Amino acid sequence: MRASSSTPSSPREAYFQTLVSRGDRRVGAILARLSAENRELPGEIWQGLKTIKRETAACDGGGALVDPDFFVTRDYGRNEILPWDLSTIISRNGFLASERKKAHNERQTRPCDVTTCTVCGAC
Repeated sequence: MRASSSTPSSPREAYFQTLVSRGDRRVGAILARLSAENRELPGEIWQGLKTIKRETAACDGGGALVDPDFFVTRDYGRNEILPWDLSTIISRNGFLASERKKAHNERQTRPCDVTTCTVCGAC
């Protein structure tokens, strides 16, 4: 599958990025299926996800795949462990929690000068 740019250009790309970034190991089965079906372009990936959503709805949770919406649309608790929490440098100082709060308040963080900035702890 092709990697998209860092900024999604459509709601479908944002959905896919959310699926990949918030999913757990079960998303691997979804990605393997999309890859096996040679779905590489955004429209093809979206069609594959729609098919998987229909199949999971018909199976009432008894199928091999999880509905992608489970990862994309559900509420995440403040203390819930997410995949990027493994990045201990950034997580340790609360930077991501602060960024989440800003996002909910529709505020942006100014771009930093990577030669001098120490806010997130990654530089």
